[in-house]
Amino acid sequence: MKKRIGRRVLTVLALLALLTALPGVTAGADLNDITEGEYFDWCIDQVQNDWGIQKAVIYSGSLPPGLNLALDYNNSGLFLRGTPTKAGVYSFGVTAYYSDNTDYSWTMTVTVKESEYSPATTTIIIDPSTPPPTTDNDPPIITKSPTDETVDEGGSCSFIGAHKNAVKAEWHFVSPDGMTDYPYMYTASVFSGLVIEGGDANHLRLKNIPYSMNGWRVYCEYFNNNGSTRTNMATVWVNPAPTPSPAPTPTPTPTPSAEPTPTPELTMAPPTPTPTPEPTPTPQPTRSSNSLIAILAISAAVIVVAVCGTILMLNRGKRR
Repeated sequence: MKKRIGRRVLTVLALLALLTALPGVTAGADLNDITEGEYFDWCIDQVQNDWGIQKAVIYSGSLPPGLNLALDYNNSGLFLRGTPTKAGVYSFGVTAYYSDNTDYSWTMTVTVKESEYSPATTTIIIDPSTPPPTTDNDPPIITKSPTDETVDEGGSCSFIGAHKNAVKAEWHFVSPDGMTDYPYMYTASVFSGLVIEGGDANHLRLKNIPYSMNGWRVYCEYFNNNGSTRTNMATVWVNPAPTPSPAPTPTPTPTPSAEPTPTPELTMAPPTPTPTPEPTPTPQPTRSSNSLIAILAISAAVIVVAVCGTILMLNRGKRR
């Protein structure tokens, strides 16, 4: 009976251990078998599905000096590896981002024991204005962060970051409230018309920036096999496009008024006299006609005298 109970307890413990190792379960992991100066390699998460781990970041605390996060096996495994250089107890939180757009977090405590053979150390004083030297075990070191940019709506601007010993760059866009963080490859679909160039390079260029992007911030995250480092954030300030003034109403071309026809002035002209018809002159007999009339008159008179004389003579003859 005791053996059965013992087996059941072991089975339950094994299941609990498996669950705490699965992605998505926030778990506390304690690592104690680490010694200063000795190489250490431990798998934090192993993905068995088709989707992989895109990146991992430290969101709280810090890693032991000399240890870094690393992706391996075609990004299917997340490892804590390196050679710790300083003994102590280190607590930190890790967030892994997966290709299916999910993320999972762990909290871990790592105890680094002192080595029996502590190497001699040499103190090197470095000019604070000079970036610290890098080693093969260091994550990327930022040498330049982007600065704020102000642009008119629909305009363009650029952001520049710089680093040492990084093998990959990835720009991110963060909402004004800090609650949303988009990698550059997803941002263009959020802002209609936005054009992004150089999202995986030091020089990020934005074109056709909409007003809805006002107040958003950008940063560049650099990666190498030892982890990742982010630049400081820079803000995109967008001035709204001026409201177009309505086009002025064109002044109609005045239609020329018809000039009034001048009233003719009455000219007091003297009345035109009505011509008095001249009497048609009576034709005067010509001389030839007067002579004919005279001859006829004489002839008539002769005839009358002759007739009268004849009558008188006849009357006298009767009386006798």
